[in-house]
Amino acid sequence: MLPLADAQLTAFIASFNTQALPPASEIGVARLRATASDRAATRPKGPEMLEIRELSIPPRAIAARLYRPSPGPLPVVVYLHGGGWVIGDLETHDRACRRLAAASWTAVLAVDYRRAPEHPWPAAVEDAVATLGPFS
Repeated sequence: MLPLADAQLTAFIASFNTQALPPASEIGVARLRATASDRAATRPKGPEMLEIRELSIPPRAIAARLYRPSPGPLPVVVYLHGGGWVIGDLETHDRACRRLAAASWTAVLAVDYRRAPEHPWPAAVEDAVATLGPFS
């Protein structure tokens, strides 16, 4: 493995890769999601924001959350949480969005796209594209 710019991250990834973990297919979607939710609930909340607003983006009423670290006009980052289009949601990635908004002084729009396997490909991609529709 090539070293990353951050020595701590390089060490963390190297340590993680030595673990003998079962494949995700053996763990199952429900358990993977529950584990991600539990892990998120134990972490500190993250930086306070000037405003956090729950949104519903037309035309499909896609749930989203807007993080604003400061007043006035700001650039916007559209954030599609990790989890391979299967795991994760607005709650599991709340801290990451707060940290991104605070560190970059940008508004962050987190999208709660439809996840597989309940909504097979290309549902998540369609939601991501639809989210950009009102802004294009």
